[in-house]
Amino acid sequence: MRIFHKLLILLLVIGLLPLLSLSLHDQRLTEDLGIELAAQARDSATRRMSDELHRIVALSASVLHRTRLLVDLALRVQGREAELRLAAPAQAPEERMPVWFAEQYDAGMAPPDTEASKAHLRYLPGAPDAAALAVSFDHQVFLTAPGVDREAVRDDIARLVPMTSIYRSLRETLPGLFLFQYTALASGLHSSYPGHGGYPQGYDPRRRAWYSLATAVGEPIWTPPLIDASTRQLLFTAAAPVREPSGAIAGVTAVDVPILSLLQRIRDEAQLPGNVESLLVQVQRNDRRGPALRVIAHREYQASGRPWDALLEPAWLLPEAGESH
Repeated sequence: MRIFHKLLILLLVIGLLPLLSLSLHDQRLTEDLGIELAAQARDSATRRMSDELHRIVALSASVLHRTRLLVDLALRVQGREAELRLAAPAQAPEERMPVWFAEQYDAGMAPPDTEASKAHLRYLPGAPDAAALAVSFDHQVFLTAPGVDREAVRDDIARLVPMTSIYRSLRETLPGLFLFQYTALASGLHSSYPGHGGYPQGYDPRRRAWYSLATAVGEPIWTPPLIDASTRQLLFTAAAPVREPSGAIAGVTAVDVPILSLLQRIRDEAQLPGNVESLLVQVQRNDRRGPALRVIAHREYQASGRPWDALLEPAWLLPEAGESH
């Protein structure tokens, strides 16, 4: 090989090795920079997501708190009005207003204003879709528990008829908040607003959780999620005892708050995207895993097709294996 070629190769080796070394170094720097930028972006995204979750949780808690205060206030007014009317003398028979009973709604002999209500969708087991329940906003509906002589409670029916205006006024003051408002007496008489049918055979309000809890505690209570007897909607019920002038419990008055409407109210105020699932949860101790989140309500409960008197078994959000509590 000529000396010229040897010198050329030597010069190439001397020149290329530093360039190759610099190239490898730059590549490593670029990779390290990319990893660092990705980590910073991930940390930034995590912080933004955490901040957004905190905002949503705080806003949701605020909505729930406001809703509870409004419902408690309405329940207090409703209960006081029921007590005043039950303590008043019954109207003379010729002065009494027309009364509609649940079987009349079911038989198509309801008040003239009765019409299907999209707010009162009825979810029946086995039915592919929910159907709008026909209701009357001008009248209550009355129902007597099995074995109760209707003539024996005629005077109390007459006393409760004027509650229609109270129910309607509260409903118009707090639009979209209540499904039903009602009062049930220890005698087995039940009145509900807006007027409707669809009660299951053998329905006795005194056997419902909202009645037994309120009478046992002796003060206003909120129930766990319940299934409405007429619509099968999932509800929170706020109930309070109604007392006689002597202080004895004469019955219970209550309001139903549809859980899906409450979830939608939270979604609207928090501006959640449509693909985000919202749940109502409560921190409780789980026997198997220690502290965990108990799912109070979510949309799947609504379409479950459960019977009206079924008890809802709690679902749990548990940490995955290896995660801290």
